[in-house]
Amino acid sequence: MRHLAVAILASAFLVILCNASCVNDKRLRAARPGPSDNSCLDTEGKSHAYKSTWETSDCMKCNCTETGITCCTKMRRPVLFNPDDCEAVLNKTSCTYQLRRKDNPSESCNITAMI
Repeated sequence: MRHLAVAILASAFLVILCNASCVNDKRLRAARPGPSDNSCLDTEGKSHAYKSTWETSDCMKCNCTETGITCCTKMRRPVLFNPDDCEAVLNKTSCTYQLRRKDNPSESCNITAMI
């Protein structure tokens, strides 16, 4: 029984890792270098030191490496809901998604699963 619980937990962890939303843009370092050779210039024109990590206003966690800038989402997004009736709205303050009814945004929708 203990082995089954460990296997289920490990599988859930792998699903989360596999569904992470990350972007690696080599052009942001190679084509638009920062003020020094040891920095990256992001899409907003801000320079970031090599091996540094920062968070963006749209809930991404980014880092500067020798291959460019890699950014990953900080939040889980809803995946199982009725898109005809509901829409996912990102709250940039809390970096969470809320499901709202399209015909009445003051009402929430049920979230079945998130990744």
